[in-house]
Amino acid sequence: MAAHIRVVEKDNVPHPATLDLAYDGPNKKGTMSLQPGTRLGPYEILAPLGAGGMGEVWKAKDTRLDRFVAVKVLPDHLAKHPESLARFEREAKAVAALNHPNITGIHDFATQGDTTYVVMELLEGESLRTRLESGPLPPRKATELAIQMAQGLTAAHEKGVVHRDLKPDNLWITKEGRLKILDFGLAKQITAMGTTSDSLQPTAAISPGHHTEKGIILGTLGYMSPEQVRGESVDARSDIFSFGVVFFEMLTGKRAFVRDTAADTMAAILKEDPPAFEGGKGPIPPGLHDLLDHCLEKEPCGRFQSARDLVYALQHTDKPAVRGATKYGFPRPLRIAAMLLSAAALIGLGLALGYRHPSPLPTFAPLTEERGTLTAARFVPNESEVIFSARWEGQTERWFTRKLDRPGTTVVPGSEGPLVSVSGDGEALGLAQPFLNHGQTMGRLYSLSTNGGSPREWAEQAWGCAVGQGSQDAACILGMYGGEIRIEWPFGHPIYQNRTPPKSPRIHGDRLVLFQETKGIVEDGILVQLDRQGNRRELTTIHGFTGLAWGPQGKEIWISTYKHGQSQFLALDLSGHPRVLLQHAGRLELQDVDDKGNVLAALHTYQRQTYARREGEAVDRNIGWLEAQTTWAISGDGRQLLLAQSRDWNNVEGPLYLRPTSGEPARRLGLEVHQYPTLSRDGKWVAGITTGPMRSLVVAPVGPAPARTYPLPGFDEGDLTLQIATGGRTAYLWGEPKNGLNTEFALDLEKGSLQAITPKARFPWLFQSRLSPDGRWLTIMDSTRTVNDGGSPILVYHPDGTELKAYDWLNRGEAVSAWGADSASLYVWNRNRIPAALERLDLKTGHRQVVAQVAPSDPAGIQGIQGLLVSDDGKTLAYNVKRMLSQLYLIKGLK
Repeated sequence: MAAHIRVVEKDNVPHPATLDLAYDGPNKKGTMSLQPGTRLGPYEILAPLGAGGMGEVWKAKDTRLDRFVAVKVLPDHLAKHPESLARFEREAKAVAALNHPNITGIHDFATQGDTTYVVMELLEGESLRTRLESGPLPPRKATELAIQMAQGLTAAHEKGVVHRDLKPDNLWITKEGRLKILDFGLAKQITAMGTTSDSLQPTAAISPGHHTEKGIILGTLGYMSPEQVRGESVDARSDIFSFGVVFFEMLTGKRAFVRDTAADTMAAILKEDPPAFEGGKGPIPPGLHDLLDHCLEKEPCGRFQSARDLVYALQHTDKPAVRGATKYGFPRPLRIAAMLLSAAALIGLGLALGYRHPSPLPTFAPLTEERGTLTAARFVPNESEVIFSARWEGQTERWFTRKLDRPGTTVVPGSEGPLVSVSGDGEALGLAQPFLNHGQTMGRLYSLSTNGGSPREWAEQAWGCAVGQGSQDAACILGMYGGEIRIEWPFGHPIYQNRTPPKSPRIHGDRLVLFQETKGIVEDGILVQLDRQGNRRELTTIHGFTGLAWGPQGKEIWISTYKHGQSQFLALDLSGHPRVLLQHAGRLELQDVDDKGNVLAALHTYQRQTYARREGEAVDRNIGWLEAQTTWAISGDGRQLLLAQSRDWNNVEGPLYLRPTSGEPARRLGLEVHQYPTLSRDGKWVAGITTGPMRSLVVAPVGPAPARTYPLPGFDEGDLTLQIATGGRTAYLWGEPKNGLNTEFALDLEKGSLQAITPKARFPWLFQSRLSPDGRWLTIMDSTRTVNDGGSPILVYHPDGTELKAYDWLNRGEAVSAWGADSASLYVWNRNRIPAALERLDLKTGHRQVVAQVAPSDPAGIQGIQGLLVSDDGKTLAYNVKRMLSQLYLIKGLK
């Protein structure tokens, strides 16, 4: 049996990281503190699951949501010690915030009388330890489970949580074959989550004054990393070592380092290699040997440096097995000798071929120092100069030039809005009076000399443009979203059409390349090449697209992508085959490439924030909760906000929270959705969309009652919006069914029937809440025409689709937040301005009255108000912003 180390702090204060959520097995005393039928809050205790030093675990029923859960009752030594309990609660919140399919979920943490308890996901299946009792796993199955384990660790580590006790006992395989990481009993946060408690600092070494006490587990010795054995501080790389030990056991059925005594086990962890790969079920691919070798390095710096890198390696370790000895089949001296012989052979080969120094690393030179958002940058052809557009310190967006051989920037006179292209003869193009439309910027296309002067107007309703050697050789993206968006090359000659605007068009000779999003995902899509006749060729699929330019002399296409916190620069040949130019932490977006291969790139940092203001309050308060920094809905009385973490556009990560606008703690809701969460105006119903295996609507009352699911066949792709009527009897959906056009639908939640109720090609994007308080009216926009220099007509109709009325009151860039309490007025604002005036618009007369001014105290890096939600009486509001701070770099040496 594996040895354990058990310690307590000085003065018998329990260790601060004792969030042990495992099912510990039978209580050795044979008694339990609770009885079946006991109620802990809304949880009805049903039957014991196990007990141990860290408390008792019971199967229970959540009477609010009608589901079974596991309830763990904490022991007295934690529950009655205030400091330890506070630390325990903070770390329970940290683990709860992980919300990953490969980590056991925590639903609640509460105290009733003298009983403190944690509510967890109830799992069915068996532990990995039980599975391994019948022998090792086949390599393919072991690798599948290892990938899931590494993905769970990735989610934890990226939120700053290190497990510290990874072992087969703490890994659960559900009946569906999903691996879950249990027992964050020794979990430790290594990055702050909004607090400066010492509980969130790196794990400290064991103090010499500690002494053992039964029940306080610090680690399972056979699976500990060398730094844990030495009592040193640990980070995420300690979990990677423990992962390697567990994976070795999955493949071989052997425990890598467990010996007869604890002292021998510790010595093996510090100095020895695991035994040979023998006894497995099937040949083990050599790639897995190398991967385990990398995980089990004695020093942390020699291992994988992140669990995400480990996931990637596991997913690409698919080499066939070969016969012969492996690393673990030879004694260490022979392996070292083989390595030295290999090195000597390589040195000899280098001498024979002529020694070459390794290619120098690329260099990064910062070109900007101001604080704010950079939107685009280009090399000025035939000049040692760059031009870029930026909004510094919340000021108006302008164009700036900078000579590369000296510091300092110069404003381009007459410029405004984002830069989109620069021609070979030195004329720059941009978008005047820009405004957001479907998450992208459009405006009036104009051009200006890079030295300034009088602007030349080109076109309305433009999304972007690329120019060749001369400014007349232009390929421009024109049209309204949802209508006919086209590329004209040259003007008046359409060569390409799509319902969503393409991005980053770039010309080289007679070739045009662009990125086209697909399936409604803004940064996922395809790279397309066109010629002047409109002949189209799809080059490759791209995930996480951020930038595009032709490579030197037009021989390649260079692109940048961003996924999971890391950027890549790729060079694609004209058949779409990629090679990696650069990997970089953070969001580094390619802006331009010159003929020498020099690159302009912008490094962006993002922060989402959500604020609220009630009547009489002079200062907007950050109303976010943990990772949930986006307000998705507000109740009509302004008392409740629906919060969640926003990923991109209308996608959600993590749990939903209901938070009072008064600032009281948020309540986590049991509903899990992936897109478009919403709250009914009466604040009693919450709903959202799930994405797999079929898109479905999920609706649940805020109080104790089960959720209902309504499959949405035919709505597998594309955009979708959602609103729940007061009373929870009807849902209003707007979307694009398969083989259909964009339409508003009414879904009867009692009968399950779906009925189309609006004309096609109408859109709801400018509306935060479309249903009037009295339930008699819905609003949508008419995308087939524009009014007031680019505004959208408002269409008002009954929920049954009758009595359609049009109002031409909206101006360019304006959006609608909600109906007024009288169901005859709307709250509108310009989402592209800071400060933004919130106005009450009388639908019949067009009269406007300003009811509030919305302006974050620090406007730097904020382009506009992403979502403004207002109560029926207009006295309580909440809004969302995304702050993007940028720095422009000149990169040399990419090859």
